[in-house]
Amino acid sequence: MIAALAIVSISLLGLLELHLTSVRMTDTARTTALAVLVAQEKAVETAAGGWPAIGAKSGVVDMDGSQFNWRTEVTNLDSLASCGLARSALRQVCVNVTWRDGAGPRTVEMTTYLADHKIP
Repeated sequence: MIAALAIVSISLLGLLELHLTSVRMTDTARTTALAVLVAQEKAVETAAGGWPAIGAKSGVVDMDGSQFNWRTEVTNLDSLASCGLARSALRQVCVNVTWRDGAGPRTVEMTTYLADHKIP
């Protein structure tokens, strides 16, 4: 009887460790999804303002108990100049979101491209 109780106790400890790992993974996935949401929001804000100016913006967003630092950088995309497009006809918008998660910092980066509606 004691041996059976010891085996059940050891098994339950293993199951408890699996459950705790599952909870940690779920929390990490939730925080990563929120970071992606922040990155998408900042990319849409940049595109919604019309033709974006070249430069960088940054800030902090508090969302659902987590703090996210974001940085949006708009640059010219010069690689299409050989196709006859003006150097300023295409812009690259890069959004970088960082946050602290457990052991250290985590990062999500999103890049999109915007074309000038006045391209000939």
